Amino acid sequence: MYVLWLKYYNKIIVEGMKFPGENYRELRVTVKPSSSVLLEVEGKCTILVNGVNGWATIRVNGKAKEKVFKIRLLKANGRLEIINESKVFSIDVIVRCSSKLSPAHSASGASNEALDEGRQGG
Repeated sequence: MYVLWLKYYNKIIVEGMKFPGENYRELRVTVKPSSSVLLEVEGKCTILVNGVNGWATIRVNGKAKEKVFKIRLLKANGRLEIINESKVFSIDVIVRCSSKLSPAHSASGASNEALDEGRQGG
């Protein structure tokens, strides 16, 4: 199983990043340990987690928490909360959405400079 993961990892990431389509909005977020960031999203979204720890937790519109390992494809409208449950390591998250994507407000301690608006696709 591990050999298959290594063989197809790059292909999975590249194809996953194409999920929102050609015209997308991208936001890069650094989430510090034991903190979270709130985003407003709409449409098809890809969440890519980078860092020492490839795990993040998400919550869409205040519903149940979901664990994410490396990449998650999502179709949602509303608030997306990205939570870093690690006590030691920060995570870098790239969020790419087909329609609306904007920072809401920090939920628990992530600073505004942690939000870096990426480029628009097209």
